[in-house]
Amino acid sequence: MSVAAPAAARTARAGQRTAAERTAERSLAFADFHVHTRYSPDSLLTEDRLIQLALERGLTHVAVTNHNNVEGAIAVRDRAAELEVDDRLHVILGEEVSSADGEIVGIFLDETIPRGLSAAETADAIHAQGGLVSIPHPFDPFRRSHIREEALIGLAE
Repeated sequence: MSVAAPAAARTARAGQRTAAERTAERSLAFADFHVHTRYSPDSLLTEDRLIQLALERGLTHVAVTNHNNVEGAIAVRDRAAELEVDDRLHVILGEEVSSADGEIVGIFLDETIPRGLSAAETADAIHAQGGLVSIPHPFDPFRRSHIREEALIGLAE
């Protein structure tokens, strides 16, 4: 895989700096904390393509949060290391967990959180790994998997 993507090459030829070049000049972090790959049933994104897109767009961090597994996040992290771009793109291991009360995202994980736990148990399991909890679609009426309001209130208390 070439991390010098065609779009970046066109931008460079036009005399403009790429997003990655602009990012490198700053001491800021640019992140996407909810990305799925082919390890989720709702995505076909490969590890190489995710890395390429993230670098093209000037991201410095990406949290890979596939549904009910951290294996995809590990695969992206390992591939970034193989390509020797892990100093420019930091891959955060995460998971979008199907709790009994709806979807909950955990980031900074090491291991897969079991699906089917209550929202509180899921949050506890994420915290036990030193992770952070995020609610991905809290009030989306079109998703069957959005967290129940009672569970959300319980997490907030």
